[in-house]
Amino acid sequence: MSQMSLVVGLMKMNLNMVEPLLKGVPDEKLAYQSGSFTGHAAWQLGHLASSLAFAGSLCGATYTLPDGWQEKFGNGSTPTPNRADYPSAAALVAEVKKATDALAAHLPNVDEKTLTAPFPDEQFRAFWPTVGDGVVFLATTHVAYHLGILAGWRRVIGLGSAFGF
Repeated sequence: MSQMSLVVGLMKMNLNMVEPLLKGVPDEKLAYQSGSFTGHAAWQLGHLASSLAFAGSLCGATYTLPDGWQEKFGNGSTPTPNRADYPSAAALVAEVKKATDALAAHLPNVDEKTLTAPFPDEQFRAFWPTVGDGVVFLATTHVAYHLGILAGWRRVIGLGSAFGF
């Protein structure tokens, strides 16, 4: 089994956690913020699509975010508590799936030269020395991190564990 096959497997495992994390969440609560816990579900999901699209752009995957999503969900964006500022849960989940599927389909075909190239943004290079480092982090660890935030957010809105443990 190749390393990229393992990465793709982790991506699919992460994706399989999205819908259970949203189970029972009323649509009107998707942008709920409480105190300093501002990273609500709508922003988390859009941010995942944005991050996965960015990872794909680093290695040639062909997924494009909907218009305005990079500004709303990209690195440095700020979540708002206004539910009307965000797409429906179904649209958010669909974009996470599209971005995941596009990157997962493309990763096994990425050549070594692309993966070992220096990460293009110098400010991140100390953390991700190569394109491969950045892509794998964004496709796996970064997604899991934000799913963990979403799991905590469920408790903030009064829901229990999505997985029963």
